[in-house]
Amino acid sequence: MNNKHVLLIATEYPPASASSGVQRILKFSQYLPDLGWDVSVLTMNPMAYGKQVDTQQLSEIPSSVFVQRALAFNASIHFAIKGRYLRFMALPDRWSSWVVFGFFAGLKRIRQQRPDVLFSSYPHASAHLLALLLHRATGIPWVADFRDPMLYRNNHLDWLQTKVFSWVEMQTMRHCHQAIFTTPGAIEGYAKKRYSEYPVDKWHLIANAFDEGNFEAAEAALIKEELREGSQKKPLVLVHAGLLYRSERDPTCFFKAVSYLLEQGVIVEGEIKIILRAPGSEAYFQGLINEYSLVSTLFIEPRISYQNTLMEMFSVDGLLLFQGSLCNHQIPAKVYEYFRAKKPIFALTDSVGDTASLLQSAGIDSMADLNDEHEIATKLSQFLKQLSTRTANIAADDFVREQSREARTKQLAHVLNLCVKEG
Repeated sequence: MNNKHVLLIATEYPPASASSGVQRILKFSQYLPDLGWDVSVLTMNPMAYGKQVDTQQLSEIPSSVFVQRALAFNASIHFAIKGRYLRFMALPDRWSSWVVFGFFAGLKRIRQQRPDVLFSSYPHASAHLLALLLHRATGIPWVADFRDPMLYRNNHLDWLQTKVFSWVEMQTMRHCHQAIFTTPGAIEGYAKKRYSEYPVDKWHLIANAFDEGNFEAAEAALIKEELREGSQKKPLVLVHAGLLYRSERDPTCFFKAVSYLLEQGVIVEGEIKIILRAPGSEAYFQGLINEYSLVSTLFIEPRISYQNTLMEMFSVDGLLLFQGSLCNHQIPAKVYEYFRAKKPIFALTDSVGDTASLLQSAGIDSMADLNDEHEIATKLSQFLKQLSTRTANIAADDFVREQSREARTKQLAHVLNLCVKEG
């Protein structure tokens, strides 16, 4: 029996390394062939990623997967003069140019091997726009992976981008056969309310996850490294890996809480090290670190490869998570990797959001409100004591196994099969 065929359309695919979100599409492409689906990928030429590349992950792309890399430009890099560029060049996003080149590249691939289903994935609206055009031109059933809502409290968008995003989202909802979100809140609090005219079986939950193979490789590499270095006394280390959006994950109150604990002697300089790994807005955050006299405790460190990021999760004492109430219907993809690292997690998040609910279901209770420096100081002090006495909670083994990329891909295969049945 011949496999069915799906064309995955996404901006984020190796060697892209802007976020851990790239793993979602990469792992779908790895595991779908074992579930009866041949895979082609339509993505951007690597030059569109600028410096945010990780060539190590190219080796993880299966040889059976055909990858079409359409010409694409990044407006902030290729069209900017002194850091500024014309607004229309970044509608709906900075990679809008690939919609044109990707359309013709996609049509060529469709003529070569007509897919049974098109699949497009956010977080860049241009991927959905490209899939919309290909769907309208070919009539091939389409699955839209929203991950997170495009417009829900997306207050960093200006009025023009909001208008374009709204149009793209409405057209996507109208024409896609199935829509996927990564959190229950995104479906119940957004999709079903904003688009109540569509049947409830149009919405599907496929959360983010971790990949066991990546973690096994990282753990083996870390063991070799530790054997070379030998054992030595080190400070307690906490790390946050990835972007800290100032409007959504502002760590200012966390900085204030750490400063207070230093003043009170709860934290002793030299005995704890807090790392913000590639948080973005580095100059701004460094200014806060200087302002609150945290230069000997809190450190901004540069981006590292994905495998080294996983190795770091294994090697530190605790993992930090930031997610404000603005994103209550979203869950950072990294939290699933945090679970697999089997390290204690200290979360700064809203207690009624989806992130807090997930942490609670995993048995994690070390949480404080992102915007409450006094609560952060109290809860962080308790967390540090738990780390020193090795009593901090970690996710249970059974819970962790349920969060694998392989399990999520089985869910995706089910959604793709629904489109084939509809056809």
